[in-house]
Amino acid sequence: MDTKEHNIDMCNGPLLKPLLLFSLPLVLSGLLQVIFYMADMIVVGRFCSYEALAAVGSTSAVNQLIVNFFICISVGSNVVAANYVGAGNSEKLVGSVHTSIGLAFFGGLAVMALTMVAASPLLRLMAAPPQVLDLGCRFMMVYSLGIPFTMLYNFGSALMRSFGDSRRPMKYITVAGVLNVILNVVFVAVIKIGVTGVAWATVFSQGLAAWLTIQSLRRLDTPWRLRLNRLKPDVRQLKEIIRIGLPTGIQSSCFAISNMLVQSSVNSMGPTAIAGNTAASSVEGITWVMDGALLQAVMTFVAQNHGARKYHRLCRVIVYGLLCNLAITVILCLGMVFFRYPMLSAYNKEQEVIEWGIRRMSVMIPSFLLSTVMDAVAGALRGLKCSIMPMVTTLVATCGFRGLWIWLVFPHYRSMECLMLSYPISWAIILLVTGSYLIFMCHKLLRSPDRID
Repeated sequence: MDTKEHNIDMCNGPLLKPLLLFSLPLVLSGLLQVIFYMADMIVVGRFCSYEALAAVGSTSAVNQLIVNFFICISVGSNVVAANYVGAGNSEKLVGSVHTSIGLAFFGGLAVMALTMVAASPLLRLMAAPPQVLDLGCRFMMVYSLGIPFTMLYNFGSALMRSFGDSRRPMKYITVAGVLNVILNVVFVAVIKIGVTGVAWATVFSQGLAAWLTIQSLRRLDTPWRLRLNRLKPDVRQLKEIIRIGLPTGIQSSCFAISNMLVQSSVNSMGPTAIAGNTAASSVEGITWVMDGALLQAVMTFVAQNHGARKYHRLCRVIVYGLLCNLAITVILCLGMVFFRYPMLSAYNKEQEVIEWGIRRMSVMIPSFLLSTVMDAVAGALRGLKCSIMPMVTTLVATCGFRGLWIWLVFPHYRSMECLMLSYPISWAIILLVTGSYLIFMCHKLLRSPDRID
């Protein structure tokens, strides 16, 4: 397999075109994942009930807390490997590949066991209504079986992106997503096994994505081709991956914990509010995934150019990435404003469910301009191997501020709008701190004597 055919040169030549070419498959991958998730929710909402829709939605915060924590450690794999690519260090890149895949496999088994044990207590802690709790627990028990596959796909695709290849991970998630939709219809609409059918569809589709990704890494025609008999981790590589990835995982958990606090408040408003919130957050997921895709692109370009010590080029990457992120977010937000009613009604025809979703989106949609800038800044900092400061800022602004908001403000103004307002305020706090720190880091690099551009 000719890897040059797939990989993009991030350190030489024009910048904007390769950044867009690398970003486009990431954006499409994210969009497809959102569409497939929306299809999951639509099938559940249409062929089961709004209680079933609420049950699947109530598990998202638990998934983010446990599963996303470990998936976010793959950021460390991406940054470390991309840094070695930029520096031209093939020997260390070999160790990075095998350490990352070994961590994904054995870590995935551990996360699967943890999810099975913790799912029910966490759902109870979030005060899920009785009719939602049982369905949510059943969903999580099956869903957890696919976590090792999810980990392998995410770590494997992170490595491929670090080489400059974002196209093949997109192809693999597309094939897996199509399978997921087909199995959803079969399990839920035809066989009628309810929310567990959605979970089984996810397990099989993630298994396919993981298999395709691992096979691709095994067929590379480079010295860092994956060899399954060499999965013994390099201790120094493992420490470096965890040093960068762990703060990102903790940062993701901070968001998850704050989302669980918010979800608990939504749960107190009843099943229709939960269903409406689930539908709206699913629609908004288009924006989240787009931001995440461009975050990955900025992070990888920054990491490679940092390894190559091309610091002027690195700063240009940050500016271009930020502008692209803003442009896409504006377009998406306008689309959600104009089509919010038909999009929400696709999930469930209950008017009360739709109204709850509209109330959430009235606050969240204008706020996405803040979050998109925040994500671009976060990607740049991670590419520079700066993960601790964003983690601490996120811990204070999300868990701390949103917790205080729910405790002190929400009880006096008990509405969906008041609850959602905690998001943009916390994002503004994070952006102010991390943006200032990124400017400081860029000035420091541009004055560095070891730069070569």
